[in-house]
Amino acid sequence: MKLPNTLAALEHPDLPRILQAELQSAAHQPPLQDLLQAALRHGSQALDESLQVLLQGLTLEPERAELRLNLLFQGVIAGCNCADDPSPQQATTAEQCPLRLRIDRRTGQAQLSPLEE
Repeated sequence: MKLPNTLAALEHPDLPRILQAELQSAAHQPPLQDLLQAALRHGSQALDESLQVLLQGLTLEPERAELRLNLLFQGVIAGCNCADDPSPQQATTAEQCPLRLRIDRRTGQAQLSPLEE
């Protein structure tokens, strides 16, 4: 995954806004979607439409940048899809996904991994 706008904004005050926009557009890609799905605690399907990105920390080194993030998103609590299923339609729950984002400052290549709490 490449995040060229985030790379260009690493030392800019608009970094959180730029990172949010770039990750929202990448939310449907397998690396991020898989991490959101794995982070579910209450729901059974991650919804990435309402993704919010909280920047928790930033470490800049000459060759790479490391960002600590907390992604807030909604998860669907799905029922059995039967006619007499008592589950509310499209019930959602708030979920979060702490992540580490490493960006190679030469190539712009970005890697996401779970952030151990």
